[in-house]
Amino acid sequence: MRGYTVKEYDKSNISQLVWPDNYDADYCRNFIVPMMEEGADKYVANVRPDVTVVKILHIIPEMSFEDDAKHSSPDEVVVPITVNIQEQYESYNCYTASPYHHYISYGLAEAEANPLHYTLKLLIRTIAAVIAFFFRFTNLEKVVIVNNWLVSTNLYSNFNSDQIEAITTFLCAKYPSHAIIYRSINEAITKDLYQRFSNLNFLPIPSRSIYTSDSRDPKLWRVRNVKQDIDLTNRTCVIGPITQGQELGEKKYEILQHKYLKELTTDQEGKISADHPIVLRIVELYNYLYLNKYPDLNVQFTPAFVADSLQNNILNVEAIRNISTNSIDGVVGFYRRVYYPYNEQEQEWEYDKKRTVQTCPIFGYDISFNVDSHPMYKILSVISALDGKNKDVIINQSSGAAQFKRFRGCKGCIEYSCIYESHLPIMRRVPWRILYLASEYIAKPIVKYYKL
Repeated sequence: MRGYTVKEYDKSNISQLVWPDNYDADYCRNFIVPMMEEGADKYVANVRPDVTVVKILHIIPEMSFEDDAKHSSPDEVVVPITVNIQEQYESYNCYTASPYHHYISYGLAEAEANPLHYTLKLLIRTIAAVIAFFFRFTNLEKVVIVNNWLVSTNLYSNFNSDQIEAITTFLCAKYPSHAIIYRSINEAITKDLYQRFSNLNFLPIPSRSIYTSDSRDPKLWRVRNVKQDIDLTNRTCVIGPITQGQELGEKKYEILQHKYLKELTTDQEGKISADHPIVLRIVELYNYLYLNKYPDLNVQFTPAFVADSLQNNILNVEAIRNISTNSIDGVVGFYRRVYYPYNEQEQEWEYDKKRTVQTCPIFGYDISFNVDSHPMYKILSVISALDGKNKDVIINQSSGAAQFKRFRGCKGCIEYSCIYESHLPIMRRVPWRILYLASEYIAKPIVKYYKL
């Protein structure tokens, strides 16, 4: 076993953290430190956990943790964790921080929204009521979520078994009454990580159905619907900025790529205000799709989050502007992480097999338009897909719009939350086991049968 040590940093000592010199660490610092210092709900309105970071370091012989400033290793990892410090049954209800609202509130909302048989819906309501009682009675909201970025899909660079054991040992000692959770684990992209959690006695609880697509697969780009969507985008969109006198033909929309969008929103002092009209419009479009059309349990991004995403390149944000009306009609914001497979037998990272993974936390358009005559969803999907194609990425398409994604060559799989609860008292563990059985043997078959 390789030796790893773990140290946690919060807003009181974050200035003491020696950040590794790599992209992931820089990304974590830009994304998470503002949440630590100013509160997560400034950026995601419907969450209020404590946000900290843990540093996992491979310690070589005769070296202490305090020596890490002198040590550079690919085994250095800094990841955010969220610690639930209050009940989240009321206004702070986002499923990214709350297992109760993920499995109970959100699950019920999805069941009601889908065309399931009445008897099946009644069964789901009954089971959910039983689990909900246990959740409340045994305080299962007391959780620590590792690598939690408070977005719909957490991306991973990976953990080996020794790192997971080191993190688990540390968190069990620091938070003995909290369950430990890793969200967004699946067998399509993080298969080796899923197996690792299973081997280490984590409980893999199915959480939702997601879709993935591999931009390196030539068959993907030969799918008829994909070709039609690309043709639609090429016919109707032009990449900005549009120059004076430029011939536009039948082009209706201007694509505002991230760099140009950043220029449009930056003031003379080099800052991007949360009150900028474009920033506010991006939030409005996101809300149209995720908070108006779908349950309000979804992530409620604030203008401060969008401004920070543009300012510090947290997300690659691109917008679609209507040339005739000058209004922004659609927006997509995505981020990427490099996933490194790990060979447990050889105890080495397989850098030659690394893959970049992309997902879109922000996606929005004005749903008052008829989607057939104003197919903004298709255009936004093409923008994300083509950008991913240029980087040879695997796209985690997340959940929702299942038929749309299947008809465009995406493959479905089940996403899991891997739970460690072995250190908890038996009464705290029973509800997790009930939830596992209900999710694995009832919810999962339903999702697969109805292709949700």
